[in-house]
Amino acid sequence: MDIHIVDAEVLHLEEIVKIYNEGLLTSVNYRNGLDNLIERKKWFDHLKSLNYPLLVATNSSGRVLGFGALTPFHPLDGYRFTVSGQLYITKNDHRKGVGKLIAKELIKQGKERGFHVILVGINSENQASIKFHEQLGFKKVGFFKEIGHKNGKWYDDQCMQLIID
Repeated sequence: MDIHIVDAEVLHLEEIVKIYNEGLLTSVNYRNGLDNLIERKKWFDHLKSLNYPLLVATNSSGRVLGFGALTPFHPLDGYRFTVSGQLYITKNDHRKGVGKLIAKELIKQGKERGFHVILVGINSENQASIKFHEQLGFKKVGFFKEIGHKNGKWYDDQCMQLIID
């Protein structure tokens, strides 16, 4: 499969919303309710205004296979070199190398922008994602008991970090 990693553009937002909503329905993401184009456009504009990386993977016909972003970790200035990572891949394109390509480019762009640490919070039941991040060099640095609640159930999160500079 021919995969291209490019900066996300407004024209990608509709597919980003679909991929994100698919993730909401098929994994444990603590958001209640589905995403929509208006909310996603605000998110897009905010990240672009901050010059944070927001990437999509496309195939040769331009179909979006997944997206990833680095987002602010915390509003206090002392945390300005720490970012949170997000990565969502279409269900049909899991385990095809799409996520690894996006993640490696996010790490590269994070270094170029002067970030120091990427943090990810992963539902502790999602062992595939934990192993994926370990393969990228992320280390387990914390465990949060019953931090998220969805569908009447409490969930634990594994916190992982990658020091990139």
